[in-house]
Amino acid sequence: MALLLLAVCLPVGAAELSLQLDQKEIERGRVFIGTLHYRGKSGTGPADLRDWEKGFFVERSNFSAEEHDGLFESSEDIRLYPRRSGELVINAIAHGGVIMEPIPVRVRPLRRNGIAGDPSIEPLPASIQVGSPLAVTVLAPLLAPGNKVSAEPWEAPNFRVEALPSKRIATAAGEAVALRWLLYPLVKGHYRLEPPAIAQKGNGRWRFHLPLQEIAVTPLPSYLPPTLPVGRLAVSSRALHVNDQPFWEVTLHGPGLLDDHPWGLHQALAEATGVGEGAIRLFDETVDADGLRHKRWRLPVPRGHFDLLHGPKITLRYFDPETQRVERITHQLPRGENIPTWLGVLLIVGAIGIGMLIALGVTRLVRPLLQWWRNYQALTRTTDPDALRRLLLRQHDCRHLEQWAAERRSVCATQAAAELNALCFSRNAAPDFATVKEKVLRSESFSRRLQSRIDSALLRARRAVRRLFAFGR
Repeated sequence: MALLLLAVCLPVGAAELSLQLDQKEIERGRVFIGTLHYRGKSGTGPADLRDWEKGFFVERSNFSAEEHDGLFESSEDIRLYPRRSGELVINAIAHGGVIMEPIPVRVRPLRRNGIAGDPSIEPLPASIQVGSPLAVTVLAPLLAPGNKVSAEPWEAPNFRVEALPSKRIATAAGEAVALRWLLYPLVKGHYRLEPPAIAQKGNGRWRFHLPLQEIAVTPLPSYLPPTLPVGRLAVSSRALHVNDQPFWEVTLHGPGLLDDHPWGLHQALAEATGVGEGAIRLFDETVDADGLRHKRWRLPVPRGHFDLLHGPKITLRYFDPETQRVERITHQLPRGENIPTWLGVLLIVGAIGIGMLIALGVTRLVRPLLQWWRNYQALTRTTDPDALRRLLLRQHDCRHLEQWAAERRSVCATQAAAELNALCFSRNAAPDFATVKEKVLRSESFSRRLQSRIDSALLRARRAVRRLFAFGR
């Protein structure tokens, strides 16, 4: 039975406007169904119901109008989906010279099996810049494990909308479905976004409409190029062969919209690789489950190009909304080559040969160093003069210590040789063994050995110069 909630009539003009609802209290996820009636002299078209849209999603159908004896009569079926639970008011409206008073209604929170079923939308920022991604998430609690939650397609004027895959998540109240979208504002302005209808089906059927979302879209700085990427940017690349032809493939990763010709990309690739901009091929853009966008470009490796360790370096720029600055990112392309096979083999063999020569040279340098270290450690472990003397003679293949001291070419070594001989052969002289050993170790230190090698090299050089001058005379 329909309930006539309100009818207002003006004495002058005999106009009336009434809304008949089937009930005045419902559960969230249900709908108020009613009929809007008008009778008067000037209301020829449908009434303006925009004042109801803040608290309700309004569906209208079956409008009809007739004229009898100079009076217009119209009716229209109305369905009002509440945007939240609680005590709501169907606002007053004016139409055809008459005003309908507000109508109070009540919406009970949805609850099943101890589970609160009202969906909620995560708070959105008050403002966002053109081109920046706006992440929207709606959490819909599952009233039964087998229920299905879905959303209608979202259409928002002056926004590009990307629907992301939904996720089932565990919350403190139970299992819920997270419905996710990415919205990219295209034009500056102030907008009132209408989230799409959410339906839950299975053990029952419910339809929810969420509150309108107010957001301001601010313009980007006027000095930015129109195709400059917006949002933090990352670059990756790889080398590949297609039909035996070598290519570089460059991929941009970012949360914002990526133009087919991002500012500076083609020029940077052309300058770094020597490839003409017309040879750079664009591939389809992909969006992953987290909303990150990926766009690929492929360009051929020029004929005759060869990289030994790594490929060319490119530099790109993007606008970071968080810092409000143009940031720069540098990326090194992988090694690429496009040369005849025989030349590649020759270069590889040459590189291996050079590597072997370097390894041989390093070995020849390291081996004496290791031998010195072993000899030096053996000297530090001696505990008596005779052992120290025998070890020095054996290590340097000398017949007597004077020969060892002569090879050292230092006063310290000469003193150490004399004192060590005295310790070993003289009964009267008794130098301190620790002091003699310290002089021997000082003479055998790395710096002394290096200086000795340098002195020997200089001596040989001087002798060679003298022979040269003597030969010239």
